[in-house]
Formats: sequence, C-alpha cells, structure tokens
Amino acid sequence: DLFRRLTVFSGSFRREAAVAVADTPLIMLLALIDKSFLRRADDDRFDIHELVKQYGSEKLRADPDTWTATRSRHCRYHAAFLVERMRAPDAMPHLDEVEGVFDDLQLAWRYAVENQQLAEIQQLAAGFLVYYHLHSWYRAGSGALVVYQQALACFDPDTQNPDHRVTLACLYESLGDLQALTTAHEDALAVFEKALETTADNDYIRRGRLYGKIADVWVVMNEHDSGQEYYTRAESVLAQAPQRITAWWAEWLRIETQRMELYYWQNRPDAMATLARQIHPLIEQYGSVTQLVRYLYLMGMMALRRDRYFYSSDAITYSGEALALSLETGNLGEIAYRHFSHGFSHLWSDHLDEAETHLQITREMTEQNGDLTLLARALTYLAFVYRKRGDIERVRKYAAYGFTIARQAKLPQYTGMARAQQAWLAWRTGDLAETKRHAEAAVEDWGGLGTSQMIVPFRWLALFPLMGVALQEKKIEQAVQWAQHLVVPPQLRLPDELTTSLERAIAAGENGPEDAASNLLRQAFQLAREFNYI
Repeated sequence: DLFRRLTVFSGSFRREAAVAVADTPLIMLLALIDKSFLRRADDDRFDIHELVKQYGSEKLRADPDTWTATRSRHCRYHAAFLVERMRAPDAMPHLDEVEGVFDDLQLAWRYAVENQQLAEIQQLAAGFLVYYHLHSWYRAGSGALVVYQQALACFDPDTQNPDHRVTLACLYESLGDLQALTTAHEDALAVFEKALETTADNDYIRRGRLYGKIADVWVVMNEHDSGQEYYTRAESVLAQAPQRITAWWAEWLRIETQRMELYYWQNRPDAMATLARQIHPLIEQYGSVTQLVRYLYLMGMMALRRDRYFYSSDAITYSGEALALSLETGNLGEIAYRHFSHGFSHLWSDHLDEAETHLQITREMTEQNGDLTLLARALTYLAFVYRKRGDIERVRKYAAYGFTIARQAKLPQYTGMARAQQAWLAWRTGDLAETKRHAEAAVEDWGGLGTSQMIVPFRWLALFPLMGVALQEKKIEQAVQWAQHLVVPPQLRLPDELTTSLERAIAAGENGPEDAASNLLRQAFQLAREFNYI
C-alpha cells in the first residue's frame, strides 16, 4: 500500500516528500529498498525502476479513493514546497532543488487546475513566476503561456465567488507577467486590466502592483504619458492601504524606482536626482538587495544623462557597485542587465576593452535566456565598440544581427541605430546613395517614437553621414539643418572643439554667405572624422 502511493512521484523524491505525500517513514523506505522496490538516488533521495513503478502505478489507479487522496497530498506538498523556496529572502540557492522536482511541480499544477484547488493554484502560479524570473528563462516563460491560459479556461470569468476571483486575479497577473517578458505588450495590458477587474477594491497592494505593471508596459512601448499616469494611480491606491507592511514597501519602492527609470527615458536627470534623494533612506531601511542594485544602476544612468554620455566616472562607479552586488545575489537575469550597464558606462569613456568584455558577457547570457530586448541592446553597443576601433567586419556583423533581433523585439530605437551603422559602413565605401538610404531610414525609425525620440541620444550616428552626403551634394542648407540637430541636448555631448566648430558653421549658415558656411561645415566634418565620429 505504501509502495503504490510512492509511485505518484514523477521522478526521484526526498524522504520528507515520502513522509508528507505517502506517510512512508524511513524504516519502511529502507524495507522497500531491501525488497528492491526502491533504489537510493543519493543520501536523501530515492527512486523507483520504471517497470516496477508502472506496476505500482496501475495498482494505485485501480483504487480511485487512494489515487485521488495521494494526488491531492502530492499537489499540496509541492505547492507549499515551491512557494516556500521561491519566496525565501534569498531564493537563488534553491533553484537547483526546484529544478530537481520540476516534473512533479508540473504534475501538481495539472492536478490543482483540473480540480480547482484554489490555494495550490495561487501558490504554484506565484512560485513558477519567481522561478522563471530568477532563471531569466524568457523562452520557458513563453512556453508556459499555454499552461496559464488552460488554467484560466477552467474558471467562469464572470464568477462572483470571492475565492475564485482571487485565483483568477492571480492567474491573469501571472499570464500578464509572462506576456510582458515575451514582448506581447498589447496582450499583457489587456490581461493586467482583467486582473484589476477581478481584484477586490480593498486589496490595495495587488491593485497598486497591477497599476505599476501596466505603467511598466506603457513605458516599454514608449508611451511615457500613459506610463506616468499609471504610476500615479499605483501610488494613489497604495496610499489608501491602512498598514505599511513589508509587502507594501516592496511595491512602493518598485514603483518609485520604475518612475526613476521613466525620468531617464524622458531625459530628466534633475527629476531623477530629486526622486533619488527622497527614496534613498527608504531603500536602505526597507529595500531588498535587488532594489538596492536597481537603485545603484539608476544612479549610474542618471549620471550618464547628466553628463550627456561623455566621460562619466560617476556612471562607471555606480554601475560597478550594482554589478558587484548583483553577483552576490546569483540572479542571472539581474546579472545580465548589470553587466550591460557597466559595459555601457565604460563605452562612453572610451574604455573599449572593459566595454567589450561586459557587453559580450551580456550577449552570451541573453542568447541563452532569450531576453531579446537586452540582447538587442548588447548587440547595438558592441557595434559601437567595434566602430570606435575601426573594425568594419565586426560592425557589419553586429549591426546586421542587432537589426534582426531589434525588429523581432519591436524596438525601433535599436533598429534605427543598426540602420545608422549600415549608413556608416556605406559611407566608408563611398556609396552615397546607400549612405543616404540607411541614414534616412534610421531617422524615420526614430521619428516613429514621437516625443520619445529623446530616448535616442545617439542620433549622431545617422546625422553625421547625412551631413556628409549633403556636403558632397553641395546642399549647404540641408547640411546646416543636420548640424543643428547634432549640438542640442539630449544628444551625446561632443568634444568642445567639435561643438564649437559646428556652432560656428551653423551661425554662418543662418547669417552669412553660403560659401563661408560651406567651408566651416567642411572643417567641422573633417574634425568629426579626426574624432572618429564618421
């Protein structure tokens, strides 16, 4: 009787699992080993030979009451197991343990869904999401979409049963998270709204979290006004909570750091600095290690915006601290992002070896985990590294690869930068028509971002080639227009000598004879060549 219950496990199992699921004490496990019904997998794990297991499973299924009771206990045990490991303050050390019983966790999920075991569905849904995030398994998350959709299909979407509504909200939120991970942004927005519809008005923490997640998606889609609106809604809902418990602080600090990042995209370093001063003591008092890592990263990005990506030592310091702290957490997704930001910071100080090292690590990690957004960013800036070195073949390789990934991830700011690199390659071969075609396509990609064009401070990539073509074609007025776009924030700050030269040429184009403007523009363009901008 005990043996047949043990066949409910999909793979090997620990002694504690045998006790919880099948009431099998150690002495009986040892007796079953003596009878060759069980084998030791290691000191505390046991497994069953497949043929013997098949026999025992047939006997278990032949007794419907025992079969159902054992499956139910198996489900409860694994739901509690997963949520306990994944909600631990430091969940990373438990990943291997969870992976070792992943087949049993999926078996538990199927049983919970088929039998509407509400508590277990909520535990497993939340636990799986943390697991996907920590592993940074974007592809695995995509495959899990069907699982959550099947679970949702088992419930009446219009139910007024409060317990069912809580479970639906949990499932909708989990599905939305996975859709956001896989860049299905419109789907994620719709599902998060459904989660809000099924969440009780007085569940302030979940409602605040959902508004914050909707804001995150709008920001990724470059709809900054909508993002700002939903962050404000999130703050308003959280403010209504009667108590500020640990979970409340976690959501509030997440929203505030996300708002800091929105200010970065909006080119508002002063707003970033003000908010950073406000939340710094609260991060130290209530924040998790991950939130502190994110805060340090954002301080580095704020320094880059402030310094207009021109030799920012503060950015390198902050990004280095964020990377070191992220390595202690072991969170692979977080580590990939921090390698990127450290490499990105080094790039603009011309520390090309350091930039290449960290960006290549990011590329390797994202190729494995399927994070297309971060992969597109890594490829984009690796092309910068090789352009600064004059390595034409690698620029060609990474620009083409980056364009493919950015288009797949629906990131026009990065498809634009890939096209701009192709314009530079065409310029190097003297093909003015191709130079103009690629550079204009880049400008068009960025133009589609509307007011969010300011998130592209590297438009000079296309503007210098366009200025060169205009000079070659003796279209001085057009060359002046391109030069004007090169010297204004939030564009990357150019060396003072080059900026002064461009400003003199612009002034001549606006006020003086065309010949004078032409000569000054050519001098500025030659200086840009010497500084390796073209």
